[in-house]
Amino acid sequence: MIITKRIKTRQIIIATWRQFVLLILLCTSAYLFDRFVLRNLIEFPSVIPAILGPALAFFIGFNNNQAYDRWWEARKIWGALVNDSRTWARQIMYYLASDHIEDNEEIEEAKRRTIYRHIGFLYALKSSLRGDDAKDY
Repeated sequence: MIITKRIKTRQIIIATWRQFVLLILLCTSAYLFDRFVLRNLIEFPSVIPAILGPALAFFIGFNNNQAYDRWWEARKIWGALVNDSRTWARQIMYYLASDHIEDNEEIEEAKRRTIYRHIGFLYALKSSLRGDDAKDY
């Protein structure tokens, strides 16, 4: 996980040089295999990529749209949950007004405990949806 806003080129090279070398070797071997082995053995018609290219583009486009729609719907639901939670906490604070009750401290403690439990539920729900094992809520 990257925490800082400044990333040095040296850090990137140190972290990725093995994958870069492996990728260069793999691409070079695939090119050489195609150039010297496959071209002599297989005739590859140009119609196949012309047909498969647009089909693959449509497939990827539909998948991207579907994934974005799911993300947007989840964002709307989470936003509604946050707004409803704020409204609920506001209503708890207002409807359990302790102006005319003798046990003012007990009512305030009950309000605080109820709202904190709800906040804990929201954190537990977030952890469950993300698949975290954190239990610090």
